[in-house]
Amino acid sequence: MQPEKTSLIYFSPTSTTQLILKEIAKGIGKEISLIIDITSP
Repeated sequence: MQPEKTSLIYFSPTSTTQLILKEIAKGIGKEISLIIDITSP
């Protein structure tokens, strides 16, 4: 049994990490259920 959803937790001041993680999740066929961005505003 494998989870069908995933959560993303990242620090991404330039948004590059955010983009990469979203594309990885998309590429492995996982729905993103939670996104936590710990980058300071």
